[in-house]
Amino acid sequence: MLSRMMPADTFYLGTQFQKLYPADTAVAGDTGHQLADLLQHNPQEIDTDRLSRDFGIPHPTLEQTSARELLGVKPFPFYGVYSSRLFGESWESDNLYWARLADELGYSPAALNRLVPDLTRQLVSRIFATDLEDWPAVLRAMQETGDQLRKSRAGLTAAASNPPPLAAGQ
Repeated sequence: MLSRMMPADTFYLGTQFQKLYPADTAVAGDTGHQLADLLQHNPQEIDTDRLSRDFGIPHPTLEQTSARELLGVKPFPFYGVYSSRLFGESWESDNLYWARLADELGYSPAALNRLVPDLTRQLVSRIFATDLEDWPAVLRAMQETGDQLRKSRAGLTAAASNPPPLAAGQ
């Protein structure tokens, strides 16, 4: 089920679970143990307000502010002029996904400034949706883009560890 959920939704569920059951990390597996360890040693690193500032998006219509926030709500359906603004404000998942992917691949947080615009363009080019509410199509496109980055990163790592022989005179 989790593999079919948008990252903003799993983030919301994770924060709610942590609030309701702070001592019950065993059910969350390795990730839960890592989170509990981080919470114990560096709680400011996973504070919801901090994560909102780092990975949230502005919500001028919903929150009447341009500050970056993570709302923790379900995506809004797209219909009508006013709702299109709500639709745009509900796209928080890609920032969370790109941050997790960058961490997984060992990119520095600053690299996100360079990676995110390109990854987002690739995501949008991969969306094949039947309508604007086809969130599984957005998730598939996001995951395909992430898989492509993993493959290209693996290729770069392999090339760096096995450089081609230098030609004579080099």
